[in-house]
Amino acid sequence: MAGTSVIHRVLREERRPIVALAVAFALNLALYGLAVRPMSQRVTDADARAAAAEQSRRAAAAEFSSVRAVAAGKEQAERELKVFYEQVLPTSLSNAQRATYVSLAQLARESNLRLSNRVASAEPAVRASLDRLAISIALEGNYQDIRHFIHRLETGAPFLVIDDLRLDGGTSGETLRLSLTLSTYYRAARDGR
Repeated sequence: MAGTSVIHRVLREERRPIVALAVAFALNLALYGLAVRPMSQRVTDADARAAAAEQSRRAAAAEFSSVRAVAAGKEQAERELKVFYEQVLPTSLSNAQRATYVSLAQLARESNLRLSNRVASAEPAVRASLDRLAISIALEGNYQDIRHFIHRLETGAPFLVIDDLRLDGGTSGETLRLSLTLSTYYRAARDGR
């Protein structure tokens, strides 16, 4: 009990400073609850909004970069398509016939193949801006020369697409017969274009 009497005596003798400390403590709690805590909550909310805004900014920047890359890719594709139309494809049916007639005969000769048949027919496109020139050719020669011919055909000029390929035994044991259906395209000359 001696401990409680000391506490009572200190409380009696030092009542004013203790009451002042209790009031100050209560005011501090009230100030914290009414001002500091809401302000710290606003700061926390502002930090969260700033982080969300930064994340949105990064997402927008990434999307902008993606859109810019698509636009650059589209421009590159348009440039390459323009080069393809202007420099690779024949400009008319007569140019397509002239280019393929000469180049196929020369390629067959350089590949040691005998050109036995060649037929070409123009096929106008109904809805496209390119018309098609279909070419059927028949060649005879040995297997290595045929392989060489096909490789040169696929990698060289003019622009030709192999639509169908048939390889049959030829007239002699080593001679093979190659039948090809090819296509090349040229710009359609409709409506004054």
